[in-house]
Order: sequence, then C-alpha cells, then structure tokens
Amino acid sequence: MSVEIDLEHARVVRVQPGDVVVLRTDWPCSMQEVHAITQRVKRFFPDNECVVLSGAELEVFRSEEQPPR
Repeated sequence: MSVEIDLEHARVVRVQPGDVVVLRTDWPCSMQEVHAITQRVKRFFPDNECVVLSGAELEVFRSEEQPPR
C-alpha cells in the first residue's frame, strides 16, 4: 500500500518531544490508511504522538487573558 502525503504548509517549524503531530487529510481514510500514514510520520517524529484527522479539522483556541486550569 502506498500513501502519498502532500504537505502544503507546516504550522510548527520545530517539533519538540511531547508535541502531538496532527495530520489532516482532505479525503476520508480507512483505518488501514491511517495506520500507514501514522507509521510514516513516526519515522520522522519518533518521540511524538501522531493523530490523523481524515476530512476534519480540530483546533483549540485560548485567550491569553484566561489562565490554564
């Protein structure tokens, strides 16, 4: 199985240990494709968790005025 990854842009330039790498596709992915993508991403970022979102986008915004709980 071959999965082609087209990288449009990166939001974080330097990934640090403990960061979560999120890859979003524009198409629905089967679990087999998600597994293949995750394995490829882990080769580049072995110290990071990888999340694959197929056709979805999740972002969290927090006001700088609001302290973390």
